[in-house]
Amino acid sequence: MVDVGEYATVRLALMKDTLEYLRALKSGGRVSHTIWPPHCKIMTRGHNVVDPVVEAVLNGKGKM
Repeated sequence: MVDVGEYATVRLALMKDTLEYLRALKSGGRVSHTIWPPHCKIMTRGHNVVDPVVEAVLNGKGKM
């Protein structure tokens, strides 16, 4: 959880604003924020769409 120090913003100067935003989402009944597991980090293979899905879309067999 962000508010107990398990996660932090990349820019620590934005931590206060981030916490306020997440609390506002929760109190407003909106969907909660999702922190993706490490396999989904940007610039890793896990961030990409898997090859069979890309091929299906490019070959017109899938819809986006």
